[in-house]
Amino acid sequence: MAREFERTGSETSGSVASDAFLRLHEVSRSFGKTAAVNSVSLAVRAGEVLSLVGPSGCGKSTLLRMIAGVEHADQGQIVIDGVEVDGASFVQPEERSVGFVFQDYALFPHLTVRENVLFGLKRLDRSSARAKADAVIDRIGIMHLAERYPASLSGGEQQRVALARALAPDPKIVLMDEPFSNLDQGLRAQVRGETLALLKGLETTVVLVTHDPQEALSAADQVVLMKRGEVIQAGSPYDLYDRPASAYAAEFFAPSNKVPGVLRRDHVDTPLGAFPVLKRTFETSSPIVYIRPHTITLSPDGGELVGKVERRVFSGDTEEVVLRIEGLQEPLRAVASKRLPLNTDTVGIHIERDKVLMFDPA
Repeated sequence: MAREFERTGSETSGSVASDAFLRLHEVSRSFGKTAAVNSVSLAVRAGEVLSLVGPSGCGKSTLLRMIAGVEHADQGQIVIDGVEVDGASFVQPEERSVGFVFQDYALFPHLTVRENVLFGLKRLDRSSARAKADAVIDRIGIMHLAERYPASLSGGEQQRVALARALAPDPKIVLMDEPFSNLDQGLRAQVRGETLALLKGLETTVVLVTHDPQEALSAADQVVLMKRGEVIQAGSPYDLYDRPASAYAAEFFAPSNKVPGVLRRDHVDTPLGAFPVLKRTFETSSPIVYIRPHTITLSPDGGELVGKVERRVFSGDTEEVVLRIEGLQEPLRAVASKRLPLNTDTVGIHIERDKVLMFDPA
């Protein structure tokens, strides 16, 4: 029997908000001697999209399965809409009012689109289930596909069917495990935008698992970065991108040029000049300065630093320029939105000094 969540200081402290719709408190799960999830606490407010992001094997999908009830937490507590679903008591997956969209969509190949959506509505009488299924199929915009089978659908169409099936029973929360990863690049952005706009319009609470940092930043109200079963940093997309708490977080969301430096009171000296210490994010006297490629401006007319163009990689809207600079052991990578003349051999370099990050050496 599920029990109502008892509000205590420990559950509402730290990262677990007291007004959360979904709460995880010090949740752990191991497989043998391997800790897949280690003492994770997080919170999602009603109508928010939270993204769990990190490399393969970091525990994000295991965490999602525990919220769904497919995996049982070894310790800790999971609460959905004020009701404990894992902890001292356990609520079966079908009783949690959770919708799940899988990476491979998991559609039944022998059922039509309408029949796939009807599958989760067995508790309703036939006519009510049909009306409910058609309503959600129409809302998703796939009524013209209702009598077709999954094998005849494109990847984007299959994703919409999977979403319709997840939404049909009116779940309190929708869990999505890499739902857009099987789509090609152009279609992925379109389908993701349409899907999340629909879920936002329905004020649906969503937990989205992804390995793609750009997807996590663009899709979510909150981002939780994981590594080896633990939360490395959680916050708004702007927090994690602009104010990473560690070198790992900084590198995950935007690979950087790493330049060795030496601390001199209120600044750090490097082969590229001095950079002010705006916030102390390191302990050592020899921090590494992280310079993101897009914070570097290049000019064929010279600048405070001069670099020799070693390589250029054109990508359409932007161009990556690899530079050799005297005194710097590794080449410097810059991403330019303003195209340099084709015959440019040397360029002036300007670095936005207030945008650099500083961390201890690995």
